[in-house]
Amino acid sequence: MTHGTPKLAALVLVVAAAAAGCGASNNLPICPVPIQPIGLSMLYPSPGATGVPDNLSGIYLKGNGAAGSTDLSLASGAQSSPLGALETPPPSSPTPSPLMGEWYAAITAPLAAATTYSVMQTNTISGSDCTPRTEVESLGSFTTQ
Repeated sequence: MTHGTPKLAALVLVVAAAAAGCGASNNLPICPVPIQPIGLSMLYPSPGATGVPDNLSGIYLKGNGAAGSTDLSLASGAQSSPLGALETPPPSSPTPSPLMGEWYAAITAPLAAATTYSVMQTNTISGSDCTPRTEVESLGSFTTQ
């Protein structure tokens, strides 16, 4: 069975050439499973709440993750302002009992009366050979009094 050896050698060359081409810029890189963004949800004000005081100082959230691992913003129409970094909620939390994974994000700009605001979470997934991507998700909205 010596005539099978040239075919095997040719197959090895084809596989080697294909492997060498994987690093070329026109091929997609093999990407690891992307880091999952932390899953947050609004706790207070509750999503859809109306009559929320316009002097609200912060948003209470629950979910997995660590402080500073996501960007949060408060949007109303075309206007958007960042919320403060996630931190442990103050002892005066309006939630009935402290929950594991509860966070607080300070409101950094004054709220207008009779206005609907959406709390937005932005995660940028990067850190690999893959092209970074940004995911924006609404955590809910509320309307001031």
